[in-house]
Amino acid sequence: MTRENVSKLDDEVLDQISGGTNQEMFSLQRKTGVSNMKEIIDTLDEHGIRATLRSGGKNEYEDKTTGKLMTHSEVMA
Repeated sequence: MTRENVSKLDDEVLDQISGGTNQEMFSLQRKTGVSNMKEIIDTLDEHGIRATLRSGGKNEYEDKTTGKLMTHSEVMA
């Protein structure tokens, strides 16, 4: 299935097809330089981000200073 074939699907369905959460984990591993979930959470915490990582579900991120929920894209910026 190509990206064009699924371009009309909503984000949730696309995440299920492409393993969206797994893709988030891979990008977090590259960003933080660690592979263990606990170490990723600790590293993000050191940078002021409270993370709840779920295998098979949507990850959640919160700015510890403002309490604002963050998207994965904001965390990666």
